[in-house]
Amino acid sequence: SFNDWSELGSDIAIENQYLFAENVIQGEKVYFIIVPFEMPYKIADVMSVFSQKYCFVNTPEEIKKELESLKGNVLPFNFTNSPSKCKDNSISVCFQSSGCDVNVKGTCTDRECKGELYKNGFIEKNNTQIYYSNGLLYGAVFSSPENYQCNVKRLVRKLGYVSEVYSEKSRLSANRCNTGLQPDTIFLSKLAENYKDLNDLRLIEAQAEIIDSKNKALGECNLY
Repeated sequence: SFNDWSELGSDIAIENQYLFAENVIQGEKVYFIIVPFEMPYKIADVMSVFSQKYCFVNTPEEIKKELESLKGNVLPFNFTNSPSKCKDNSISVCFQSSGCDVNVKGTCTDRECKGELYKNGFIEKNNTQIYYSNGLLYGAVFSSPENYQCNVKRLVRKLGYVSEVYSEKSRLSANRCNTGLQPDTIFLSKLAENYKDLNDLRLIEAQAEIIDSKNKALGECNLY
């Protein structure tokens, strides 16, 4: 009947897209959020797909502004200061506290974070804790842990290829404008090549921060 769900379709292979979602999406409407993933240079766009309503609790101002700019008048988001104020049919997301369907713990306290506590951290959902880094927060919130880890692995694989390209670019431009970043980009490529799980993401993130700091200091000779 009209109110019944249709049968599940077969899996769809997506080669060059990174679609973060729950294992099954059901609903009359499907929503999308697209943000760039940079490590430190642009690797790909992260697309988060969902159909349910979300209630964000004690949302940091910078994240709230970003979500509101993405939201427009379309996305089913609500912002409040207590899980008890979330609607029954919504998924609650708590920041730096517990008691929600999804709990976000920001851990970025280094100088490079520039006060952005949630630049990296952990997501707790479905009795699972997963690490996220810059650009992956929404992917972690809106996807299943299995989907998230699979897509991160794919992103890291592409990071390795992109790092090889930048390494070669650094080598070819050495006579005109020596960036000195070839060893760093090669090392980042090797870290990506040896990636096994989310624990390795922190090492990759640290090396990306080193490259980014050096690149910003190069001025007109910057690599990207």
